[in-house]
Amino acid sequence: IRRPPRSTPKPSSAASDVYKRQMIDRKQMSGLVFVAASLCIMFISCLPASSIPSSSVSFASMDLIVHSLMYGVLSHVFYRFLKDLFYPRQIGLASLILVVLVPFVYGVVIEALQSFVPGRHPSIWDALFNLIGSCLSLILIVLWAKVRTRQV
Repeated sequence: IRRPPRSTPKPSSAASDVYKRQMIDRKQMSGLVFVAASLCIMFISCLPASSIPSSSVSFASMDLIVHSLMYGVLSHVFYRFLKDLFYPRQIGLASLILVVLVPFVYGVVIEALQSFVPGRHPSIWDALFNLIGSCLSLILIVLWAKVRTRQV
C-alpha cells in the first residue's frame, strides 16, 4: 500500500503576514532614503554661492570630488531601492543602467536649475563628474556582487 506523499507544511498565515509587512516596510524605507538623499543633493546644489564655505583645497577640484561622491552615494541608494523593490527577483541589466542614468539625469536637471540661483551657474564638468561618480558606484556594486558570490 502506497501512502500519498506528505505535503510540506505551509508557513502560518501570521508568519507570512509579518514577512510581507517587513518587506513592505523595507521597500518604503529604501524609497524614503532615496528621496531624502535626492532632496539633500538638491538643497546643497541650490545654495547661493555666498553661503558655501571656502576651503584650503582648490575649490574647483574639491567641487568635482564632492560631485562624484554625492552622485556615487545617490546611485548606490537608488540601487538598494531597486533591489528591495524587485525582491526576491534579481535586478537585471536594464535596472543597472537605470542606476547610472536616473542620478545623471537628476544631476543635469539640478545643473540647469542652478542658473536661477544667485552666484551659481550650470557646469558641464559638474555633470560629467556626477556621471563618473554614478559609474564608479555601479562598478563597485558589480565587483562586490562578484566577491560575495565567490564566498558562498
